[in-house]
Amino acid sequence: MSSSEVLERVTLIDKVTRTKYVLDSTHTNITAIDSSGKQLWQTNPWRKYLSSNTRTHAKQPTIDVFSLNILTYDLTKNYSWTKKDDEVISISYNGHQGPFGVINKKTGEFIYLGMD
Repeated sequence: MSSSEVLERVTLIDKVTRTKYVLDSTHTNITAIDSSGKQLWQTNPWRKYLSSNTRTHAKQPTIDVFSLNILTYDLTKNYSWTKKDDEVISISYNGHQGPFGVINKKTGEFIYLGMD
């Protein structure tokens, strides 16, 4: 994807809280919006958590997997906010050996889980 290419905006909706999780048209920023339209948080996981820790990409890659999923394993040893059976936002970045992880739906915090 070139930096000028515009992709489709993607929206996930929490069925219980009606919170919307919006992946913008650049596929780099994620915003949580509550049922009344108030922005809860916005994050760019690559810029905030990965750019200094990952050497795979010279420029920011785009998110190509964006979905709500239930954790099938416990992460509480290192991350107290999430445990097995919690619903999280799963993301993965494009490209060879793209990083992937999960996002806390309440805070936008990203947990890096590895590389493809």
